[in-house]
Amino acid sequence: MTNRRELGAYGEKLAADFLKRRNCRILATNFRSGKNEIDIIIETDREIAFIEVKTRSSSFYGLPEYAVDRQKLRSVIDCARDWMSSNNYRGLWRIDTISVEINRTKATAYIKWFKNSGEKF
Repeated sequence: MTNRRELGAYGEKLAADFLKRRNCRILATNFRSGKNEIDIIIETDREIAFIEVKTRSSSFYGLPEYAVDRQKLRSVIDCARDWMSSNNYRGLWRIDTISVEINRTKATAYIKWFKNSGEKF
């Protein structure tokens, strides 16, 4: 990976594969509404989850999940509301975060899924 955009896209692909292995149905990826974006939208048995994926290849700037701040969650929530409105969805929903840490030397990735991460704000 040569730049941040490629690293982010790779992390989102790994996250989508991770979710599929857990029997989640992916409804959309990279859904945009205005200047806001949701990386992955999934359907589980009971609800819809709007997922922000953060990928890092180094811990120099901290763990990926700590990069999701109040402002980012606000933009994900706004975008989620737009998606629900345009899809006439009135059921249960939540905001999740998936953290992807890539170890380039070992060619491995460590993935963590934080459900209901929007509740902290």
